[in-house]
Amino acid sequence: MVMGKKEQTENVAENNRCSRSKIAMIDVDKVVAKSSSVKKLKAEHDKKNKELEGWLKNVKKQIEKPDSRDVRDKLIRRYDKEFTLKKEEISKEFKEKLKTVNEEVTSQISAIALKNNYDIVLSKAVVVFGCDDITELIEKQIK
Repeated sequence: MVMGKKEQTENVAENNRCSRSKIAMIDVDKVVAKSSSVKKLKAEHDKKNKELEGWLKNVKKQIEKPDSRDVRDKLIRRYDKEFTLKKEEISKEFKEKLKTVNEEVTSQISAIALKNNYDIVLSKAVVVFGCDDITELIEKQIK
């Protein structure tokens, strides 16, 4: 493809602007793992799953009690539906809260990057060479 003079000038201008940009990278997984919000959310999720396991143990005891196969089958179907609903509820709640935490972390990263005059922040996973690694800076300041 042959570029006209105008396209060449625009391309050079864009390249010059990019070369003047201050670029940083962060290890997102490391930052997220150290986030107190994420730790709290995971602990809450683990607690709810343990509560569900306790519920499931009680259900198994209830299912073993009846002598009638029909009664047991009805209990199994009933508790299976309840289990599915409880599990879905826990999963949905976790995903919603995780999304909120993710938005908060992203917002904090943006604010810290702007404060430190970075124009672009990339995930360390996509950077092969160059730019400042601000992972530790972000870890110290993130909540």
